[in-house]
Amino acid sequence: RGVYSAWNNKVVGLLHLLEIYTHSLPDACTLQLDGEVDLSTVGSLRTALRDACLASKRKINLDLRMVNFIGSTGIAVIVACLEGLREQERQLSIVGCSPPVQRVFSLLRLEYLLPR
Repeated sequence: RGVYSAWNNKVVGLLHLLEIYTHSLPDACTLQLDGEVDLSTVGSLRTALRDACLASKRKINLDLRMVNFIGSTGIAVIVACLEGLREQERQLSIVGCSPPVQRVFSLLRLEYLLPR
């Protein structure tokens, strides 16, 4: 179990942008995201996904239910991870999705990645 955080210093104070909670089981790792995935926070997502992949897990679950915004950089990291895992005959699954994220995936015609 681990936590990755991305914070942004603003003039008005410290602003929390993204928390990533990891839950590991013998055959899978779940990353639960809470906040915004954009250019300033995508590094934390990339690191968490890389660490999950290096932990030799067969399956990685990505829970996006608490994500209120995802930008193109976040989508790109998720798709790149998905393609890399497929080449290794491993799996990335999105197990939950907020309405704003679902809309972005629909606009990009990536609904096939979402849970049914």
